[in-house]
Amino acid sequence: MTKKWSDLERFPLNTQGWVAIHKTKGVLASGEDSVRRYMDNPLSNMNVLIGSPESERLLPVMCDPVLGPLAFSKLKKQVLFATCIVIVSLLAIVAMSLIHQIWDREQLTTISILVLTLIFLEIDRRYSRMDLESAKEKQLFFEYANSHNPATLVVFMVLMVTAGFVQLVYQLKIGSFEDLVLAYGLYFETAESGEIWRFFVGPFIHSGLTHWLFNFILLVLIGRLLGLFEPRWSISLFLIGTWFSGFCAFLSPWRLDALVGVSGGVYALFAGVAIAALKSREHYPRRFPEFMLTVGVTNIILGYLASPTTSNTAHIAGFLAGILFSLLVSPNHSRDQTKSRLTHHPQ
Repeated sequence: MTKKWSDLERFPLNTQGWVAIHKTKGVLASGEDSVRRYMDNPLSNMNVLIGSPESERLLPVMCDPVLGPLAFSKLKKQVLFATCIVIVSLLAIVAMSLIHQIWDREQLTTISILVLTLIFLEIDRRYSRMDLESAKEKQLFFEYANSHNPATLVVFMVLMVTAGFVQLVYQLKIGSFEDLVLAYGLYFETAESGEIWRFFVGPFIHSGLTHWLFNFILLVLIGRLLGLFEPRWSISLFLIGTWFSGFCAFLSPWRLDALVGVSGGVYALFAGVAIAALKSREHYPRRFPEFMLTVGVTNIILGYLASPTTSNTAHIAGFLAGILFSLLVSPNHSRDQTKSRLTHHPQ
């Protein structure tokens, strides 16, 4: 992958002055007042290119010479506001615990999650929001990744939806989640008796809708980057992480009765992408590998704090599998499709 993500010449020329153009929906706003009002929406930056009289090309908002500094200032205020909300919540919980002298596991878990949230906000700030140039890099890179073929993301979404639907049908048929795991899941006692197929099928069962949604959302988030790599590399990494984590959970001296969920594969993706970036730093934004590794580790800790029955062994094993796989198998980057998609905009 050449460093085309930072090349502004891959964007279409701006022949309309003030304009906001969605990549698939076309013109969203034209004229200075309309464009400025449109950009007041904090979610309006997704898949939108902005043009101003000072900009030769249609660019992501952070890169626009007029709106970029304004958008960056607004972003910093939003992050500061979110940080203040978390701090106030943390102080309130600590104060109530001190007043009532109650320090049960639920409160300690909530406090730990809030502290980790603060750490994550600070990491994200240091990664891309310390200065406008870093914010530009992040937006350009993710825009570049999104412009590639989403085949891998589609495969993961179809896989998760199919797994969830099949689980729902069979769970309603069998009667309960526990019976479903006993019949088809990675139940270690029956797997130990020789039913090896459970290691490959069982992880696709989830403990409930929340568990399924957590993994689905993480796959969508990391899926924004997977278009940069050949689908077979990403899919292999995910499956190896999923299955390897199951075997490690089975062999662990701290194992539970069963293992459910593809979290090991999800964390393998975070680790694998981070190592791929470490091996080719010149092709990625500054501090990107460190950011990806930190996101993966933070989510592993959050997963454990949110549910004490979470298998840390499986999550850590999946993460380590991603590191090892990416060290041994360098990804082939998918063919750049940015130009063909962006030049469809009206000139």
